Amino acid sequence: MTPRVLITGGQGLVGKALATRVLAQGLTVRVSCRQKPANTDLRIECVQTTDLSATTDWLPAVQAIDTVVHCAARVHVMHDTEADPLAAFRAVNVEGT
Repeated sequence: MTPRVLITGGQGLVGKALATRVLAQGLTVRVSCRQKPANTDLRIECVQTTDLSATTDWLPAVQAIDTVVHCAARVHVMHDTEADPLAAFRAVNVEGT
């Protein structure tokens, strides 16, 4: 049976590169994403998840998965409109993780 890998943040810079590499090694790839991308490799399964937070329901994404590689994060937000950017950063990168 081919190992199945879930990559969180699969539409980000690191996640996309990792998904391509994992596919090249012959593994099955699923990525979590907030919205279905139009240009994803058809061999990659995309499971929609909500924003990364302490209450995100990961059950649909992790079912039948052998390994999770966590690449999702709040990074380099340009023109941030959050009232408290540090709190938003921590909500995703600390509490969400």
